[in-house]
Amino acid sequence: MAAFVKSYGLQLVDRSGKEFDVQQLTAADVIAFYFSAHWCPPCRSFTPLLKKFYETLHAHGERSLKIIFVSSDQSEHDMWKYVYDSHGDWLALKFSSELKDRLSRQFQVSGIPQLIVIDGVGRQAVRDARAEVMAATSSTQVLTTYLGWKSSAGASSAPQEVSSGLLAPGSRVKIRGLQSKPENNGLEGVVQSFDNSQRRYVVNIADRPLSLKPSNLLQIVQLRVRGPEPEDPWQEAELKDLDEASGEFLCALPDREVRLRLGPRVHVNAGAVVAVHGLQNESAKQWNEQNGKVSDFDEATQRYSILMSGGTCLKIKVDNLRLCPLT
Repeated sequence: MAAFVKSYGLQLVDRSGKEFDVQQLTAADVIAFYFSAHWCPPCRSFTPLLKKFYETLHAHGERSLKIIFVSSDQSEHDMWKYVYDSHGDWLALKFSSELKDRLSRQFQVSGIPQLIVIDGVGRQAVRDARAEVMAATSSTQVLTTYLGWKSSAGASSAPQEVSSGLLAPGSRVKIRGLQSKPENNGLEGVVQSFDNSQRRYVVNIADRPLSLKPSNLLQIVQLRVRGPEPEDPWQEAELKDLDEASGEFLCALPDREVRLRLGPRVHVNAGAVVAVHGLQNESAKQWNEQNGKVSDFDEATQRYSILMSGGTCLKIKVDNLRLCPLT
């Protein structure tokens, strides 16, 4: 994939318009060309779905998909307005590139939108990627679909891929429960990496790295919160702190802070790492006190989909997960 892009001599830019060095692409990246334009009604319908697909992958620590927008807009101004108004944080072929028509011919693009996932020699690796994106209506389906793309494209496993049970690099955390250096409790930091030999995270706090156990970290994750009445709307909130005595989370809404427990009024967004506990089913007990990642929430059954190691997906009640402490 990356070798094809490099050999083609494509001039790429990022979402800010800055030139992108194609040498940054690796054999672990999956390349998808997105042929589209703002004037095209089907494109305007599909682009938000592709953006959600892309952002769902990022929320789960999967950052190997590289989308390259190939514009059929009528002017460069129209192209950038389309990018800023509707696109995700992906790459674009320069509007003035003479290779646009050549790419269209190579992939037999007769209409837009078209999403072309390529393999290592530049052949189309997925028969109908657009249809697969449209069919992936849950986080689990997005991840399953993308694993299929990686296999079809022949992308090598990236050494930096994050396990389902680990906080991704860049995750924001709050330090808690330290006995040896209590002055750090309450400070916020950013996860740099995970030391598997020590089973500790390296957390950067004001340019100072600390090695910390998972149990000493509270994720600052996004939640969905609503009022006590069924007609109350859902609101986005950020988890700020945990009250050990009551078990309540301090959640920051746009206009106020509230204390709530996880439950029907508080849902954890996809991407959060949780610890599984209290499972009684004999086939599921093995997952108790292990970490997994939230994939989706089913309103009808009030069950979370939790991705565990090895690709296992558990459907569990809120009572069987906890955000803190992790194991």
